[in-house]
Amino acid sequence: MSGTVYSRVNRRYLSLLRISIGVIYLWFGVLKFFHGYSPAEDLAAKTIARLSFGVSSDHTNLILLATWECIIGLFFIAGK
Repeated sequence: MSGTVYSRVNRRYLSLLRISIGVIYLWFGVLKFFHGYSPAEDLAAKTIARLSFGVSSDHTNLILLATWECIIGLFFIAGK
């Protein structure tokens, strides 16, 4: 096979990988918007509370994290 076929295949696989990672980020971000559905909700809340020295509430931190994860996921899916 020539080098161009390999590069087309590699680009296709990289696109699939990028979209897959984007869907995972988006999915976990959306789950955090609904209390009790995310398996990582407690871990995220405790980690952010410790890193931010308890400056803001857990609910605010989870909403910000969920928004951030959704934005990252959308950027991955869009290829940005």
